[in-house]
Amino acid sequence: MEEHGNWCLIESDPGVFTELISNMGVQGIQVEELWSLDTDFSELGTVYGIIFLFKWEANQSSNSSDSQRNNLSNNDLPEDLIFMKQIVNNACATQAILSILLNNNEINLGPELDNFKDFIKSLTPELRGMVLSNSETIRSVHNSFARQALIINESVSSNESEDLFHFVSYIPFNNSVYKLDGLQHGPIRINDIPESHTKNSGKARELEWSEVAIENIKQVINNFKDKEIRFNLMAITKDRRIGYNTRIDQIKNDLKLLQKKLESLKLGEDDTESIEKNINILISEKNELQNQINYQNEKLHSYSIENARRKHNFVPMIKMLAEALAKSGNLENAIKKARKS
Repeated sequence: MEEHGNWCLIESDPGVFTELISNMGVQGIQVEELWSLDTDFSELGTVYGIIFLFKWEANQSSNSSDSQRNNLSNNDLPEDLIFMKQIVNNACATQAILSILLNNNEINLGPELDNFKDFIKSLTPELRGMVLSNSETIRSVHNSFARQALIINESVSSNESEDLFHFVSYIPFNNSVYKLDGLQHGPIRINDIPESHTKNSGKARELEWSEVAIENIKQVINNFKDKEIRFNLMAITKDRRIGYNTRIDQIKNDLKLLQKKLESLKLGEDDTESIEKNINILISEKNELQNQINYQNEKLHSYSIENARRKHNFVPMIKMLAEALAKSGNLENAIKKARKS
């Protein structure tokens, strides 16, 4: 096997992750970048899990409080929670994504990941990691987002150290919050969701579990003691257009009922003004929801364009342009202008 098991590094970006998930056959999912630890999760709709990217250091695992939590016996862990050991370093982005997707039965995984989940669920974490690293389909989708190398610098020593970054996932599972880190021995139970919230609505529980996860993420960040500022946080959510369209359908039905009621009333009756006011409120909400759908469509379209640019190899075009400028005698001037800008 070649170094890194033929898995490339991919960019930590919501557009990349959203299209990667879609290309694996999963439907109704999008990825949102979280710009603040104080993000209002209620605005994100249904959140299935959180992905956290941070700088990895060799002594982190042994010194972290997570490692102490990690000493849970197998009897303390849910049997149906799917945890995979990380076998290939560069696969950790896709592994973090899969750790969320495979542990939520509400998600439509599609035939490829359904088969993958069925195959690995009875295996050990180490064997699950091996199956993932050798999955041609998943690896092909992952590698389709490889960053194009414009210039290969052969003068850089292969021994030169580079910062390593690592992805981990946070998920709600059986009224607890778990951290799934493929470099650990098993799943880490961060904390239980308080009983007062487990009896509440799904929305209340969603907000509570995300608060538990964010608190742990803050601890990880604080462990760096201001020596590191490069972190990235993303949430895997239900496609927000689904919720918007569902609400629009409800509004359409409500408008029909109100219109029928309005038509049955005589002109000037007391209820007329109230019904007309409700109709206007619903129409205003419907228009706002449609604006939100349009915004999401534009955002996903921009993701598609950016991903196409990421995948395209611009080297031949740049080479031909440089050659044309050289032949016309304009290359030197172009270089000077570029340096000034």
